[in-house]
Order: sequence, then structure tokens, then C-alpha cells
Amino acid sequence: MVTLKEIAQHCGVSVTTVSNIVNNSPKKVRDETRKKVMEAIEELGYHPNYFAQGLRRQRTQTIGVITEDLAQFTTPEIVEGIMKYCEEKKYRVLLQNLRLYSRWQDKWYNDETLIHSVLDPAMKELVSIKADGLIYIAGHEREIHLFEEKTDMPLVLAYCCSDESMTSVEIDDEEGGYQMVSYILAQGYRKLGVISGRADNIHAKRRLLGCQRALFEAGIPYNPSWVLDANWEPEKAYTMTAKLVNAGVDAIFCMSDWMAGGVYNCIHDMGLEVGKDIAVTGFDNEKVANWYIPKMTSSRLPLLEVGTESARLLFEKIEKQDSDDNGADSDTVKHIKIPCEIKIRESVPKRNE
Repeated sequence: MVTLKEIAQHCGVSVTTVSNIVNNSPKKVRDETRKKVMEAIEELGYHPNYFAQGLRRQRTQTIGVITEDLAQFTTPEIVEGIMKYCEEKKYRVLLQNLRLYSRWQDKWYNDETLIHSVLDPAMKELVSIKADGLIYIAGHEREIHLFEEKTDMPLVLAYCCSDESMTSVEIDDEEGGYQMVSYILAQGYRKLGVISGRADNIHAKRRLLGCQRALFEAGIPYNPSWVLDANWEPEKAYTMTAKLVNAGVDAIFCMSDWMAGGVYNCIHDMGLEVGKDIAVTGFDNEKVANWYIPKMTSSRLPLLEVGTESARLLFEKIEKQDSDDNGADSDTVKHIKIPCEIKIRESVPKRNE
């Protein structure tokens, strides 16, 4: 294995200079020297010994990531954001998948004993290998209380929140709902129906709050009878759509692209057309939104950004823990909400006044 010393000898510089370049030290190095060393690293096939570096710094350079269920459509992109950031920091990621949905469908939602039966062994493993920090990724947005016992391991919650003692990164569902409904109203629609997920779901509650704010600002009365829950299921969304159409709505804000399949089918079966007789929007910006006819306006979830920001905040905690103040500021708590982005397509045409 090629060593730093051999790289230094090859380039005619000190081992310290090579080390500073390899570890991205803030100490200044001339551009020509940096270029020469990087070319030698490539030519000689040098690979850093992360484990040895970790021992010298009292760090393992390993981040633990625990996902509630990797099969959830939101999770892989969050993980990708975390792993990309960690790669840039030359950290490894140990991924633990609890498989909560796969094991127990939705029975685990309010059963912390059930969750701890798989979470605790995962935590013990991360502690045993002395992971430098942990990111916990929820399967869906909600408030969790799984880490009441304080741990010395820096921790960031992704796609969920907790009390004021834990740093978290979430999507801004309320603002997303507000922006979507504001866009619908700006196109000239006034009789808005809403197909929600579940009344007790944080995503649904926050998106509805945003919807209500947009209606209030536009001077349009909020009609609670035009807000129907479909439990995130397209079959139920189909049934709810018929009720809304018969009630006289001219636009439907559907809180997921998956449920919107039921909305589209129902409107077609009623002899009407999406984008002509009734405007429809979804949420999540899944690939299927581009395959509906007409292509559906939706809202992109900033999942990659949630992962990246979670990792950034975790490294911020780790670095503060390593600082000269002996980690006095390492418990700084931040709550970040990242905005969604409307993807405008053909399902909400401008309405002639």
C-alpha cells in the first residue's frame, strides 16, 4: 500500500504538506504543489487509511443511518443525499433498515415498544463500533419520541420532528399546500375540493393549513365538506372524487400523486376531462405525474436536500464536539424546514374569466 511518505518523496515535498492536501486542511498550499500531489496520488494509487485517521482523531469516521423502512418511496433519495455528503467528507455510512412497514404494515405507528424491539439492537451496534453520529430517517413525517434517553452520539432527525431538544430537518408541508392552492386560485378556479390522506397525518394536516391560508388570502370561504379523506388510497380517492364532482367543484387538490390515479379515473368514468372540465393537482412529484393524461401539476418533495442538510447539521455537531470548547456548543438545536417546488404541467390550464 502506498503511503503518504512515498507520495511526499515522489513529489519532493514534506509529509505534512501531503497530509494537508489529502485531508483538505485550511492551511494554504500553492496551487502547483497541490496539482503535483494530486497527480501523484492518482498515478501511484494512494488510498487513505480512514480507520487509522479515525484512531488518531479519536474518531471512526463512520456515520450511522437508521431508516424506518428503506422501501418507502421517500427514503432512498434522503439516503442518497446523506451518502453523497459523507463521501465528500471521506466518511463511511453504516445503514440500518428497521423494515417497520415490511414487518408490521401500519400496526407500529403508535407502538413504541414494537419500534424499540428493532431500534435498540441497531443503536447498540452503532454504539459498539463507536459511530461518530447518527441520522434517523422516518418513513413518514410525524413527531417521534424514541430518543428520550440522552446519548453522547450526535443525532439529527430527518423527515420527522421531536421536542425542542433534538435537531430535525423536514419538508415544509404547510408552505407546499399554500403554494399549490395559491397557484390553482391564480388560474381562475374558485370551487376547490381537497382529497386528503388521513385526518391524523402530519403531512395532511399541514398541507390543509396551507390550503386554508391561501383561500383566506384570496377571500374565498373554506368549505370543510369539500375536504375528504382517502387514507392515501387511490380506490378511496376514486369514491371521494365522485362526491366532490357532484358537489360542483371546479378543481381538486389531491395530496398525493398516487391517490390522483383514482381522481383521474373517476373523472374519466363520469364522462369528464381533467384539465378541461376539472383541474387536478397532485403532490410528491412522483414519476407517474408525467404519465397521466394530461400531465399533472404536482409538488416536488425536497428529499435529496433533506438528506444533504441532515448530514451537514450532523457534521456541524461533530465538529463542535471536537472543538477546543470541549463540545460546549455541540447541543445547539436547529429545526429546518425545506420548501417544496411546484412542477407546472397541463392539468391546471388558465381558466377564461
